[in-house]
Formats: sequence, C-alpha cells, structure tokens
Amino acid sequence: MDSEGIKAVGAILGPLIAIGSLIFNVYQFRENNRLRNTAPLLQRKEELRTSLKAVVGRMSSSFIFKVDPHYENWERGFPSLEAFRDISEAANTLFVHSSLPPSNIKMIIQGLFLRTMAVLAFRDSLDRFRGPRERLYPDDYAEWPEELEAEEALKELQKFAKSYESRLGNHLRKMTDSARS
Repeated sequence: MDSEGIKAVGAILGPLIAIGSLIFNVYQFRENNRLRNTAPLLQRKEELRTSLKAVVGRMSSSFIFKVDPHYENWERGFPSLEAFRDISEAANTLFVHSSLPPSNIKMIIQGLFLRTMAVLAFRDSLDRFRGPRERLYPDDYAEWPEELEAEEALKELQKFAKSYESRLGNHLRKMTDSARS
C-alpha cells in the first residue's frame, strides 16, 4: 500500500474509532447514572414508606385521635401529641422535599403536622394554668381559660385525621406493594 492508501484508510478508521469510543462512553455514562440513581431512588422510596407507616401507625394506635376532646386528659394528651408532632414533622419534611409522592398525600401530611402544632400551641397555657400543682384533675380543666379553644383545635385535628386516614393507609399499601415487586 502506498502512502496515499494508508492516508485514506487512516482517514476512514480515525473517525470510526472516535465514533465507537464516543458511543462506548455514552453507554458507560448512562449505565453509571442508572446504577447510581437506582439505589438512592429505592432508598428515598423506603424512607417515604417508613415515614408514612409511622404516621398511619400512630394515628391508628393513639388515643388522642379517638377521645372526645371534652374528656381529654391534657397532661397525657400533650406528650402523645408531641410524639405525633415529631413523626409528622419528619414525614412532612421528607414528603414536601420529594417529587415522588402525589401532591394530595403531601397536602395531607402537611395538614396533619400543622393541625398538630395548632393543638400544641395550648401547652404553655395549660402549664401556666397548672402553676405549682403536681397534676390536674378532670374537674380542674373546666377552669382552664383556653380549654374550649384547645378542644376545638383537637376536634379539627381529629376530623382531619379521620377524613384522610384511609387515603393514607391506601397509599401506604400501594407503596408497600410496589416495594415488594
């Protein structure tokens, strides 16, 4: 082969090798991204599922969502609400900052958190009312100036929770089923 033939072969092979290398690099890039994004996506889905499971579990097991607010023992109710606040706050943070859950589920989680905070806003008032007493008895609550407002806030939380509990449970089952497959 003369020098002109070698130049012609080089002119053809050079671009072909470059194209082959480019295709291989694009393939590697896509495969690496797929592998890199799969694990965090599964991890985020599991975090959301676990968080929602905690919210639904607390809603179904806590007496605070079932008791008539007029008969609430607030000294026991506030610690229960604080525990639910912590769970719903963690869930709210995860759900609000994720593109995975539907917007209606995000709204429900956020609504639970905000309504829980509204009830907890009465904690300081009750502490001031109790003063130096070790504990309050059921009859004492009738003298608490903000009892009716606290009861209304708790009713609102209970009503909201009850109206959306099954929707959250259904979404949790859907998340659990998709995690298994």
